[in-house]
Amino acid sequence: MSRKFTDNEVNILVPFIEEIKITSPIKKKKIVIDDSGKNDLANFMKLDSNENPVYIKYTQRQRDHYTKKKKYNEIRKKLAKESCNKNGFKVKDL
Repeated sequence: MSRKFTDNEVNILVPFIEEIKITSPIKKKKIVIDDSGKNDLANFMKLDSNENPVYIKYTQRQRDHYTKKKKYNEIRKKLAKESCNKNGFKVKDL
């Protein structure tokens, strides 16, 4: 069984990893495993050169920090309270 993706009316069949025949070029490739969760946007794991697992986690809190969500939310709240034109309409009213 394969997953079917549609990309601009072109059907692409992508087989599951269990269906792929494991060959020597595939064994040489590095595999990264992703597991998204409720609080974490992504959890990645790979094996380093010494075959030790390396974990990388990207959380919602990290994304909020990088995008400066708190700063811009405060600016939006401040703008919502102020009137934006001579007619007295607020940003929310427009």
